[in-house]
Amino acid sequence: MMEEHDYEDESEQEARPRDPKIDEAKLAIMEIFDAEPQRVFYSVQIETRLEIRYFHWITNKGLRELAREGKIRFEPRHIGGTQLVHFYFHPSYRYYKLEARKLESYLTQLYDPDFTRAVGHYCEMLIDSALARAGFMPAMEKNISEWGGVKWTESRHNLDRVAVKDGIAYGIEIKNTQNYIPRSELRIKIRLCKHLGLRPLFIMRYAPKNYIDEVWRAGGFTLLFEHQMYPLSHIKLMREIRSALNLKIDCPSDFQAGHIQRLLNWHEKKHPTK
Repeated sequence: MMEEHDYEDESEQEARPRDPKIDEAKLAIMEIFDAEPQRVFYSVQIETRLEIRYFHWITNKGLRELAREGKIRFEPRHIGGTQLVHFYFHPSYRYYKLEARKLESYLTQLYDPDFTRAVGHYCEMLIDSALARAGFMPAMEKNISEWGGVKWTESRHNLDRVAVKDGIAYGIEIKNTQNYIPRSELRIKIRLCKHLGLRPLFIMRYAPKNYIDEVWRAGGFTLLFEHQMYPLSHIKLMREIRSALNLKIDCPSDFQAGHIQRLLNWHEKKHPTK
């Protein structure tokens, strides 16, 4: 699951002054391109590399501005004939086309529908197992839009899972992607949980602090992990992609116990048992 996300319509853009963090991000971006002038990057690589310091949409805006200013070069590519991806490279890199073709070849593999389904399914399988071991008992159904006799009809959205622990039912959304969940989708899933009487639980590779705060204010919890999970059967590809693209990916055999322990600590603090 490697989708390119266009942040131009994100809610963070709502009638606000230009964020001064964009200028900071532009300096950090230029450090990367000046240090590696013979590389072709796509935007997600830069966004995830800098995500500890800057929101993805800040880095994305910085990339776009630098391209408009001519400080880096920009080239749109359609991967697999459908997925639009933005390639960036240093202006001094004259013979970039060979590397651009290599990057396009990697992304063609990563955007392949069969591969993205395998990545999503593997992550869900590991998390289902870890939740069950921690006493979060899953409902038999998946992709849930109805719970306790109440049905969600506002949209066609649903929740990946529902699991119950100590009488508390959690509406669970799992995102094993390099990008953030779109803000609009996050808010719909929070409303969906409220409508069905579920406590929101988002389990995601990464999320910005304001997303986490929204979930918290809705009475829920956001459990983050750093590396996108590939199936063990794709460990050779994972190593090749990680080396070539420096993406945050791994092939774990289980979901880390420390992650589930953070959820358990929060649950027990929120709902202490006698």
